Amino acid sequence: MAHSDSLWPELEYPTWRDTAATLHLWTQIIGKVRLALTPWVNHSWQVPLYLTARGLGTSPIPLESEAVEVEFDFIEHLLRARTSWGTQREFPLQPQSVAQFFERVNALLPELNVAGRINELPTELADPIPFSRDQTHHSYEAAAAHAFWRVLLQVDRILKRFRSGFIGKVSPVHFFWGSFDLAVTRFSGRAAPLHPGGVPGLSDAVVREAYSHEVSSAGFWSGNDTFPQAVFYSYAYPEMPGYRDRAVTAGAYFEPRLGEFVLPYNTVRNAPNPEALLLDFLSATYAAAADMGRWDRAGLECPLGIAGQVRALKNPMDEEKVDEEKAGQQHGLGERNIVAAIQRRLAKERVKCVVSVGYQHHPSNPPESIFEVVANGRSVELRLGYEDIVDSWERPTAAAMAKVTDLVARIAREA
Repeated sequence: MAHSDSLWPELEYPTWRDTAATLHLWTQIIGKVRLALTPWVNHSWQVPLYLTARGLGTSPIPLESEAVEVEFDFIEHLLRARTSWGTQREFPLQPQSVAQFFERVNALLPELNVAGRINELPTELADPIPFSRDQTHHSYEAAAAHAFWRVLLQVDRILKRFRSGFIGKVSPVHFFWGSFDLAVTRFSGRAAPLHPGGVPGLSDAVVREAYSHEVSSAGFWSGNDTFPQAVFYSYAYPEMPGYRDRAVTAGAYFEPRLGEFVLPYNTVRNAPNPEALLLDFLSATYAAAADMGRWDRAGLECPLGIAGQVRALKNPMDEEKVDEEKAGQQHGLGERNIVAAIQRRLAKERVKCVVSVGYQHHPSNPPESIFEVVANGRSVELRLGYEDIVDSWERPTAAAMAKVTDLVARIAREA
Protein backbone atom coordinates (compact mmCIF):
# COMPACT_ATOMS: atom_id res chain seq x y z
CA MET A 1 0.00 0.00 0.00
CA ALA A 2 1.35 3.43 -0.91
CA HIS A 3 2.28 5.99 1.73
CA SER A 4 -0.64 8.37 2.17
CA ASP A 5 -2.35 10.70 4.64
CA SER A 6 -4.67 7.85 5.62
CA LEU A 7 -1.66 5.87 6.90
CA TRP A 8 0.15 8.77 8.57
CA PRO A 9 -2.52 11.43 9.15
CA GLU A 10 -1.84 14.95 10.34
CA LEU A 11 -1.73 15.15 14.13
CA GLU A 12 -0.85 18.67 15.21
CA TYR A 13 -1.18 18.89 18.98
CA PRO A 14 -2.78 22.36 19.12
CA THR A 15 -5.58 21.31 16.77
CA TRP A 16 -6.69 18.35 18.89
CA ARG A 17 -5.42 19.49 22.31
CA ASP A 18 -8.82 19.51 24.04
CA THR A 19 -9.86 16.13 22.63
CA ALA A 20 -6.49 14.66 23.60
CA ALA A 21 -6.82 15.90 27.18
CA THR A 22 -10.34 14.51 27.54
CA LEU A 23 -9.52 11.19 25.88
CA HIS A 24 -6.45 10.84 28.11
CA LEU A 25 -8.68 11.00 31.19
CA TRP A 26 -11.29 8.65 29.72
CA THR A 27 -8.61 6.03 29.05
CA GLN A 28 -7.42 6.42 32.65
CA ILE A 29 -10.89 5.57 33.94
CA ILE A 30 -11.05 2.37 31.89
CA GLY A 31 -7.40 1.57 32.66
CA LYS A 32 -8.12 1.85 36.37
CA VAL A 33 -10.93 -0.67 35.99
CA ARG A 34 -8.37 -3.15 34.66
CA LEU A 35 -5.94 -2.16 37.44
CA ALA A 36 -8.55 -2.86 40.13
CA LEU A 37 -9.35 -6.35 38.83
CA THR A 38 -6.05 -7.77 37.55
CA PRO A 39 -3.22 -9.38 39.57
CA TRP A 40 -0.05 -7.31 39.63
CA VAL A 41 2.54 -8.12 36.98
CA ASN A 42 6.15 -6.96 36.92
CA HIS A 43 6.68 -3.38 35.65
CA SER A 44 2.90 -2.71 35.87
CA TRP A 45 2.33 -4.75 32.72
CA GLN A 46 -1.11 -5.73 33.96
CA VAL A 47 -2.55 -2.23 33.49
CA PRO A 48 -2.00 -0.99 29.88
CA LEU A 49 -4.45 -0.93 27.02
CA TYR A 50 -3.70 -2.56 23.67
CA LEU A 51 -4.33 -1.54 20.11
CA THR A 52 -7.29 -3.29 18.49
CA ALA A 53 -8.63 -3.37 14.95
CA ARG A 54 -11.11 -0.68 15.98
CA GLY A 55 -9.36 1.33 18.69
CA LEU A 56 -7.91 0.63 22.14
CA GLY A 57 -8.99 -2.14 24.50
CA THR A 58 -8.26 -3.75 27.82
CA SER A 59 -8.02 -7.36 26.59
CA PRO A 60 -9.99 -9.88 28.72
CA ILE A 61 -10.10 -8.93 32.42
CA PRO A 62 -10.70 -11.84 34.83
CA LEU A 63 -13.96 -11.91 36.77
CA GLU A 64 -13.55 -15.05 38.86
CA SER A 65 -14.13 -17.81 36.28
CA GLU A 66 -15.43 -15.41 33.61
CA ALA A 67 -14.04 -12.34 31.84
CA VAL A 68 -14.96 -8.84 30.70
CA GLU A 69 -13.26 -6.55 28.20
CA VAL A 70 -13.76 -2.88 27.40
CA GLU A 71 -12.89 -1.20 24.11
CA PHE A 72 -12.77 2.33 22.76
CA ASP A 73 -14.13 1.95 19.23
CA PHE A 74 -12.77 4.84 17.15
CA ILE A 75 -14.59 3.73 13.99
CA GLU A 76 -18.15 3.78 15.31
CA HIS A 77 -17.13 5.99 18.26
CA LEU A 78 -18.51 3.84 21.02
CA LEU A 79 -17.31 2.63 24.38
CA ARG A 80 -18.16 -1.07 24.19
CA ALA A 81 -17.99 -3.63 26.99
CA ARG A 82 -18.40 -7.38 26.42
CA THR A 83 -18.44 -10.39 28.73
CA SER A 84 -17.58 -14.05 28.30
CA TRP A 85 -21.22 -15.01 28.98
CA GLY A 86 -22.51 -12.87 26.11
CA THR A 87 -23.65 -9.63 27.77
CA GLN A 88 -22.72 -6.47 25.87
CA ARG A 89 -23.21 -2.82 26.76
CA GLU A 90 -22.12 0.35 24.99
CA PHE A 91 -22.56 4.10 24.91
CA PRO A 92 -21.47 6.80 22.44
CA LEU A 93 -18.12 8.53 22.51
CA GLN A 94 -19.23 12.13 22.08
CA PRO A 95 -18.65 15.52 23.71
CA GLN A 96 -19.25 14.95 27.43
CA SER A 97 -17.38 15.87 30.57
CA VAL A 98 -15.06 13.48 32.33
CA ALA A 99 -17.54 13.48 35.21
CA GLN A 100 -20.35 12.38 32.87
CA PHE A 101 -18.17 9.67 31.30
CA PHE A 102 -17.19 8.46 34.77
CA GLU A 103 -20.84 8.32 35.83
CA ARG A 104 -21.80 6.34 32.74
CA VAL A 105 -18.98 3.84 33.27
CA ASN A 106 -20.04 3.39 36.90
CA ALA A 107 -23.60 2.74 35.75
CA LEU A 108 -22.48 0.26 33.08
CA LEU A 109 -20.14 -1.90 35.19
CA PRO A 110 -22.76 -3.36 37.59
CA GLU A 111 -24.74 -4.54 34.56
CA LEU A 112 -21.66 -6.65 33.72
CA ASN A 113 -21.30 -7.99 37.28
CA VAL A 114 -18.24 -5.79 37.86
CA ALA A 115 -18.34 -4.67 41.49
CA GLY A 116 -16.46 -1.94 43.33
CA ARG A 117 -15.22 1.53 42.50
CA ILE A 118 -11.88 2.74 41.23
CA ASN A 119 -9.52 5.35 42.61
CA GLU A 120 -10.88 8.44 40.89
CA LEU A 121 -7.77 10.62 41.09
CA PRO A 122 -5.93 10.81 37.72
CA THR A 123 -2.31 9.65 37.66
CA GLU A 124 0.85 11.19 36.16
CA LEU A 125 -0.80 14.61 35.84
CA ALA A 126 -0.06 17.81 37.73
CA ASP A 127 -3.02 19.29 39.66
CA PRO A 128 -5.39 16.41 38.94
CA ILE A 129 -9.16 16.81 39.26
CA PRO A 130 -11.10 13.81 40.60
CA PHE A 131 -13.04 12.18 37.78
CA SER A 132 -16.41 12.70 39.44
CA ARG A 133 -15.84 16.46 39.68
CA ASP A 134 -14.13 17.13 36.36
CA GLN A 135 -16.37 19.35 34.24
CA THR A 136 -13.33 21.06 32.68
CA HIS A 137 -12.46 18.40 30.12
CA HIS A 138 -15.41 17.67 27.86
CA SER A 139 -14.23 17.77 24.22
CA TYR A 140 -14.43 14.93 21.74
CA GLU A 141 -13.85 15.43 18.03
CA ALA A 142 -14.44 12.12 16.33
CA ALA A 143 -12.14 12.87 13.39
CA ALA A 144 -9.25 13.77 15.72
CA ALA A 145 -9.69 10.62 17.81
CA HIS A 146 -9.84 8.52 14.64
CA ALA A 147 -6.66 10.15 13.29
CA PHE A 148 -4.87 9.46 16.60
CA TRP A 149 -5.87 5.81 16.42
CA ARG A 150 -4.71 5.60 12.77
CA VAL A 151 -1.29 6.84 13.87
CA LEU A 152 -1.21 4.24 16.66
CA LEU A 153 -2.12 1.57 14.11
CA GLN A 154 1.08 2.21 12.15
CA VAL A 155 3.26 2.70 15.22
CA ASP A 156 2.00 -0.51 16.83
CA ARG A 157 2.89 -2.46 13.70
CA ILE A 158 6.41 -1.05 13.49
CA LEU A 159 7.12 -1.39 17.21
CA LYS A 160 6.08 -5.04 16.99
CA ARG A 161 8.47 -5.55 14.09
CA PHE A 162 11.26 -3.87 16.07
CA ARG A 163 10.37 -6.03 19.09
CA SER A 164 10.91 -9.18 16.99
CA GLY A 165 14.65 -8.46 16.77
CA PHE A 166 15.28 -9.18 20.46
CA ILE A 167 15.36 -12.55 22.21
CA GLY A 168 16.04 -11.16 25.68
CA LYS A 169 13.31 -9.96 28.00
CA VAL A 170 11.09 -7.50 26.16
CA SER A 171 7.70 -6.01 26.97
CA PRO A 172 4.58 -6.30 24.84
CA VAL A 173 3.74 -3.27 22.73
CA HIS A 174 1.24 -1.55 24.99
CA PHE A 175 -0.53 1.75 25.60
CA PHE A 176 0.10 3.30 29.00
CA TRP A 177 -2.92 5.42 29.91
CA GLY A 178 -1.04 7.24 32.67
CA SER A 179 1.45 8.83 30.28
CA PHE A 180 -0.78 8.40 27.19
CA ASP A 181 1.86 6.75 25.01
CA LEU A 182 2.42 3.54 23.06
CA ALA A 183 5.66 1.85 24.09
CA VAL A 184 7.92 -1.19 23.94
CA THR A 185 10.81 -1.87 26.33
CA ARG A 186 13.93 -4.00 26.04
CA PHE A 187 15.85 -5.22 29.11
CA SER A 188 19.55 -5.90 29.59
CA GLY A 189 18.85 -8.62 32.16
CA ARG A 190 20.58 -6.74 34.98
CA ALA A 191 19.07 -5.02 38.01
CA ALA A 192 19.03 -1.20 37.94
CA PRO A 193 19.85 1.34 40.65
CA LEU A 194 16.88 2.39 42.78
CA HIS A 195 14.82 4.93 40.84
CA PRO A 196 14.52 8.33 42.58
CA GLY A 197 10.74 8.46 42.01
CA GLY A 198 8.98 11.82 42.02
CA VAL A 199 6.55 11.17 39.12
CA PRO A 200 3.40 13.31 39.64
CA GLY A 201 0.41 11.28 40.76
CA LEU A 202 2.35 8.02 40.89
CA SER A 203 3.74 6.47 44.05
CA ASP A 204 7.49 6.00 44.29
CA ALA A 205 6.86 2.30 44.98
CA VAL A 206 5.17 1.89 41.57
CA VAL A 207 7.91 3.82 39.76
CA ARG A 208 10.69 1.89 41.44
CA GLU A 209 9.08 -1.46 40.67
CA ALA A 210 8.62 -0.39 37.04
CA TYR A 211 12.32 0.54 36.73
CA SER A 212 13.77 -2.28 38.82
CA HIS A 213 15.91 -3.45 35.89
CA GLU A 214 17.99 -1.77 33.19
CA VAL A 215 15.91 -0.76 30.18
CA SER A 216 15.91 0.84 26.78
CA SER A 217 12.35 2.00 26.10
CA ALA A 218 10.87 3.59 22.99
CA GLY A 219 7.49 4.61 21.69
CA PHE A 220 5.12 7.29 20.47
CA TRP A 221 3.69 10.21 22.46
CA SER A 222 1.24 12.80 21.15
CA GLY A 223 2.57 15.68 23.29
CA ASN A 224 1.15 17.97 25.96
CA ASP A 225 0.95 21.69 26.81
CA THR A 226 4.58 21.74 27.98
CA PHE A 227 5.85 19.97 24.87
CA PRO A 228 3.15 20.57 22.24
CA GLN A 229 4.16 18.24 19.43
CA ALA A 230 3.84 14.56 18.65
CA VAL A 231 7.13 12.67 18.81
CA PHE A 232 8.71 9.27 18.78
CA TYR A 233 10.93 8.90 21.82
CA SER A 234 13.61 6.65 23.25
CA TYR A 235 15.28 6.68 26.65
CA ALA A 236 17.46 4.50 28.86
CA TYR A 237 17.35 3.83 32.57
CA PRO A 238 19.81 4.20 34.04
CA GLU A 239 21.28 6.73 31.61
CA MET A 240 24.97 5.96 31.18
CA PRO A 241 27.63 8.64 30.61
CA GLY A 242 27.92 9.51 26.94
CA TYR A 243 24.45 8.22 26.06
CA ARG A 244 22.88 11.57 25.21
CA ASP A 245 25.91 12.55 23.14
CA ARG A 246 25.58 9.65 20.72
CA ALA A 247 24.82 10.51 17.11
CA VAL A 248 21.56 8.84 16.06
CA THR A 249 19.10 9.10 13.17
CA ALA A 250 19.04 12.24 11.03
CA GLY A 251 16.29 14.53 12.29
CA ALA A 252 16.39 13.09 15.82
CA TYR A 253 17.98 14.78 18.82
CA PHE A 254 18.30 14.47 22.58
CA GLU A 255 15.69 16.61 24.32
CA PRO A 256 16.99 17.51 27.81
CA ARG A 257 13.55 18.66 29.01
CA LEU A 258 12.27 15.13 28.53
CA GLY A 259 15.53 13.27 29.16
CA GLU A 260 14.95 11.36 25.93
CA PHE A 261 15.92 11.14 22.29
CA VAL A 262 13.03 12.40 20.16
CA LEU A 263 12.14 12.20 16.49
CA PRO A 264 9.25 14.50 15.51
CA TYR A 265 6.20 12.73 14.17
CA ASN A 266 6.07 15.12 11.22
CA THR A 267 9.63 14.16 10.26
CA VAL A 268 8.54 10.53 10.00
CA ARG A 269 5.20 11.35 8.39
CA ASN A 270 6.84 13.39 5.62
CA ALA A 271 9.73 10.99 4.99
CA PRO A 272 9.89 9.06 1.68
CA ASN A 273 9.89 5.83 3.71
CA PRO A 274 8.41 6.47 7.19
CA GLU A 275 8.81 2.87 8.36
CA ALA A 276 12.50 2.71 7.45
CA LEU A 277 13.19 6.02 9.19
CA LEU A 278 11.37 4.99 12.35
CA LEU A 279 13.08 1.59 12.48
CA ASP A 280 16.43 3.33 12.12
CA PHE A 281 15.59 5.64 15.03
CA LEU A 282 14.50 2.72 17.21
CA SER A 283 17.62 0.72 16.35
CA ALA A 284 20.10 3.59 16.71
CA THR A 285 18.80 4.78 20.07
CA TYR A 286 18.63 1.23 21.42
CA ALA A 287 22.24 0.70 20.27
CA ALA A 288 23.26 3.85 22.15
CA ALA A 289 21.75 2.49 25.36
CA ALA A 290 23.12 -1.03 24.85
CA ASP A 291 26.63 0.11 23.95
CA MET A 292 26.93 2.70 26.71
CA GLY A 293 25.50 0.20 29.19
CA ARG A 294 27.68 -2.68 27.93
CA TRP A 295 24.72 -4.97 27.26
CA ASP A 296 25.42 -8.44 25.91
CA ARG A 297 24.15 -7.52 22.47
CA ALA A 298 25.32 -10.73 20.80
CA GLY A 299 23.31 -12.78 23.28
CA LEU A 300 20.20 -10.57 23.29
CA GLU A 301 19.63 -9.66 19.63
CA CYS A 302 18.44 -11.56 16.58
CA PRO A 303 17.32 -10.64 13.04
CA LEU A 304 13.90 -9.03 12.68
CA GLY A 305 11.15 -11.62 12.40
CA ILE A 306 9.57 -12.61 9.09
CA ALA A 307 5.89 -13.57 8.94
CA GLY A 308 5.37 -17.31 8.55
CA GLN A 309 9.08 -18.11 8.87
CA VAL A 310 10.56 -19.81 11.93
CA ARG A 311 13.48 -17.92 13.40
CA ALA A 312 16.60 -19.85 12.52
CA LEU A 313 18.72 -20.91 15.48
CA LYS A 314 22.42 -20.25 15.37
CA ASN A 315 24.71 -23.24 14.91
CA PRO A 316 26.23 -23.74 18.39
CA MET A 317 29.63 -24.49 16.83
CA ASP A 318 29.52 -21.30 14.78
CA GLU A 319 28.37 -19.34 17.82
CA GLU A 320 31.21 -20.75 19.91
CA LYS A 321 33.69 -19.84 17.19
CA VAL A 322 32.37 -16.28 17.03
CA ASP A 323 32.53 -16.01 20.83
CA GLU A 324 36.11 -17.26 20.81
CA GLU A 325 37.09 -14.84 18.07
CA LYS A 326 35.40 -11.97 19.95
CA ALA A 327 37.12 -12.93 23.18
CA GLY A 328 40.41 -13.24 21.34
CA GLN A 329 40.02 -9.77 19.88
CA GLN A 330 39.22 -8.28 23.28
CA HIS A 331 41.87 -10.15 25.18
CA GLY A 332 44.34 -9.70 22.33
CA LEU A 333 44.11 -5.92 22.62
CA GLY A 334 44.51 -5.97 26.39
CA GLU A 335 47.31 -8.50 26.31
CA ARG A 336 49.23 -6.65 23.60
CA ASN A 337 49.10 -3.63 25.88
CA ILE A 338 50.56 -5.75 28.70
CA VAL A 339 53.34 -7.00 26.40
CA ALA A 340 54.14 -3.43 25.39
CA ALA A 341 54.19 -2.37 29.07
CA ILE A 342 56.65 -5.16 29.92
CA GLN A 343 58.91 -4.15 27.04
CA ARG A 344 58.81 -0.47 28.03
CA ARG A 345 59.57 -1.26 31.67
CA LEU A 346 62.47 -3.52 30.69
CA ALA A 347 63.88 -0.73 28.51
CA LYS A 348 63.42 1.84 31.29
CA GLU A 349 65.23 -0.40 33.78
CA ARG A 350 67.97 -0.92 31.17
CA VAL A 351 67.93 -4.64 31.64
CA LYS A 352 70.91 -5.88 29.65
CA CYS A 353 69.69 -9.10 28.21
CA VAL A 354 68.18 -10.53 25.09
CA VAL A 355 64.45 -10.38 25.71
CA SER A 356 61.37 -11.67 23.89
CA VAL A 357 57.82 -11.48 25.21
CA GLY A 358 54.78 -13.49 24.22
CA TYR A 359 51.45 -14.58 25.69
CA GLN A 360 48.94 -17.38 25.49
CA HIS A 361 45.25 -16.97 26.30
CA HIS A 362 43.83 -19.71 28.48
CA PRO A 363 39.99 -19.85 28.47
CA SER A 364 39.89 -21.29 32.00
CA ASN A 365 37.43 -20.37 34.73
CA PRO A 366 38.27 -17.71 35.64
CA PRO A 367 40.08 -17.12 32.35
CA GLU A 368 43.71 -16.08 32.54
CA SER A 369 46.57 -15.27 30.21
CA ILE A 370 50.17 -16.44 30.58
CA PHE A 371 52.94 -14.04 29.58
CA GLU A 372 56.37 -15.55 28.98
CA VAL A 373 59.46 -13.37 29.07
CA VAL A 374 62.61 -15.04 27.76
CA ALA A 375 65.74 -13.23 28.99
CA ASN A 376 69.14 -14.62 27.98
CA GLY A 377 67.62 -18.02 27.43
CA ARG A 378 65.85 -18.10 30.81
CA SER A 379 62.03 -18.19 30.82
CA VAL A 380 60.10 -16.14 33.37
CA GLU A 381 56.33 -16.48 33.54
CA LEU A 382 53.65 -13.93 34.49
CA ARG A 383 50.04 -14.99 34.94
CA LEU A 384 47.27 -12.39 34.79
CA GLY A 385 43.60 -13.12 35.43
CA TYR A 386 40.62 -11.91 33.44
CA GLU A 387 40.00 -9.01 35.81
CA ASP A 388 43.51 -7.72 35.09
CA ILE A 389 42.98 -7.93 31.34
CA VAL A 390 39.39 -6.86 30.77
CA ASP A 391 40.05 -3.29 31.90
CA SER A 392 43.34 -3.21 30.04
CA TRP A 393 41.94 -2.97 26.52
CA GLU A 394 43.08 0.65 26.42
CA ARG A 395 45.70 0.79 29.21
CA PRO A 396 46.95 -1.73 31.80
CA THR A 397 45.34 -1.58 35.23
CA ALA A 398 47.30 -0.58 38.33
CA ALA A 399 47.11 -4.19 39.56
CA ALA A 400 48.51 -5.48 36.29
CA MET A 401 51.29 -2.88 36.29
CA ALA A 402 52.27 -3.82 39.84
CA LYS A 403 52.74 -7.40 38.69
CA VAL A 404 54.71 -6.21 35.64
CA THR A 405 57.01 -4.19 37.92
CA ASP A 406 57.65 -7.22 40.13
CA LEU A 407 58.36 -9.33 37.04
CA VAL A 408 60.87 -6.85 35.63
CA ALA A 409 62.60 -6.50 39.01
CA ARG A 410 63.00 -10.29 39.15
CA ILE A 411 64.45 -10.37 35.63
CA ALA A 412 66.83 -7.49 36.44
CA ARG A 413 68.16 -9.33 39.49
CA GLU A 414 68.76 -12.47 37.47
CA ALA A 415 70.18 -10.81 34.36
